[in-house]
Amino acid sequence: MSASDSGSGKSRRGRGQHFDIPNTLQIRKKVLSHIAIRFKDFKTRLTRLYVFGDRQHENPSQHYTFTEEDWMQFCASRESEEWKFTRPQKQPIHDTVIHEDDDMAEAEDDPISKLVTKLPRLKKASLELYWDLRVFGLPPHVPVYITFSDALEVIEGDRMLNISIIQLWCMYMDTIVVDQGRSSMYGFVEPQTIQPSGNTLQNRQHYLQTWMDESKRDIYLVPYIDGSHWQLMVIIPKQCKIIWFCSLHRKMKNDLRTMLQGVIGKSRGQLVQILYPKVCNQQVDSWECGFYVMCWIKTIIRAVITDDWNEDGRLRDVYRIDVRRTPDVKRPKYRT
Repeated sequence: MSASDSGSGKSRRGRGQHFDIPNTLQIRKKVLSHIAIRFKDFKTRLTRLYVFGDRQHENPSQHYTFTEEDWMQFCASRESEEWKFTRPQKQPIHDTVIHEDDDMAEAEDDPISKLVTKLPRLKKASLELYWDLRVFGLPPHVPVYITFSDALEVIEGDRMLNISIIQLWCMYMDTIVVDQGRSSMYGFVEPQTIQPSGNTLQNRQHYLQTWMDESKRDIYLVPYIDGSHWQLMVIIPKQCKIIWFCSLHRKMKNDLRTMLQGVIGKSRGQLVQILYPKVCNQQVDSWECGFYVMCWIKTIIRAVITDDWNEDGRLRDVYRIDVRRTPDVKRPKYRT
């Protein structure tokens, strides 16, 4: 114990403690994968806000540890021919995000098989997709970029999923909701906009409040990333309830609860009730959380679950999800 910890009888977190992290290939891969994901999300945020967004006249090099020359090169790369795009005509809301073709005929309701058929195209260039305004309640100023590496993350099923994949999954599941005729029942919240990193408390609350007031959905499915861990909130505004799914079995943090209370509870004059499933999936590896969030969302929508959240029997299909055996996330068999 260090001198700074003396007198308390207990060591303080982050002081006087040493952690013996094994220098193994698996640990190195996980650390590098985590760093790569955070760096990619950081570049996506810079592109969204400072290259194409409301802050494009600002210079972020004043706030971050890169030079103005590096920033100019980054902007030039985003404005190059390779990155240029033509925004497609707005499609009817009943059209799917990825259109079917003859090669996808047998991939009905199998998004992973659809994604496999896109691999040759993704290897040549990244895929740019715009969400419809009705999906997240936000105008799509910047498209969702899906790269070859992103596709492999989902198909191979052994790496942490980044925000682009979760955004794409919500876009896909929204088409399912529309096809089911339940667009007034289920809604989605954009995960990048509500994460604490890079967003003020006021902006997060304003987005949630505005979107829920305007869309008036019965249930909102909210993927939430805390550091590098994905969790799922199922928000029912009319009942002032939130169902919290976490594959690490963590409780909701107080700052998140306070933020949600300021949106959902304040407008109804009551405390938000947080429900924790009595039985919930528990991840084994560090990367599984994003896949569980994808599976939970799909199962809730496919089973049309709207109530009885605190009863084991009603959600047994959700609780029994195994990402190692679920067709949507396991490695598919390639055609020969």
